[in-house]
Amino acid sequence: MAKEVQRAGETPGKGVDFAHWLLYSPNGKIVLIAGAGLIGLFVVRRLLINRHAVRERARKEDLIRTQPVEKGPTITTHTARVLADKLFQAMEGNGTNESAIHQVMNELRTDGDLKLVREAFGVRSYGSTGGNSSWWAETVGWSTPMTLDDWLRAELSGEDLRMVQAHYRRMGLTL
Repeated sequence: MAKEVQRAGETPGKGVDFAHWLLYSPNGKIVLIAGAGLIGLFVVRRLLINRHAVRERARKEDLIRTQPVEKGPTITTHTARVLADKLFQAMEGNGTNESAIHQVMNELRTDGDLKLVREAFGVRSYGSTGGNSSWWAETVGWSTPMTLDDWLRAELSGEDLRMVQAHYRRMGLTL
């Protein structure tokens, strides 16, 4: 039985190998060039998005760095407790609400504010399976008592951790 030969411009059919059609027919070459063009556009778009993200991160860190730092606390101990509880709620359980953490960090204007929130947060149990430590995890010893700084290091990573570290550095503290 003889193999059928494809004529120029035909679509692949019975007896015609797809790769052969793609490489040697005019329509196949058009499909191949269009596909390569789409892949090229996707790669260029990805590079531009990454470039934009790097610039945006640098802009945010510059904004944090240039904010004036006052001395002494500007919030009350009650406000510090409320902010500490907001941070805890953002980190407890499965998942982390990074935007809530950033909102609280933006409310802290001085190193005194941050120190009050750290004191109000105190030491809270951190479970081995995430932020929330259940009673049974504490009973069998699977929870760890951790400070606010420890919680932030455990719950945040990448860009979010760098932004919080920038807030700490602006206030002359380290995370």
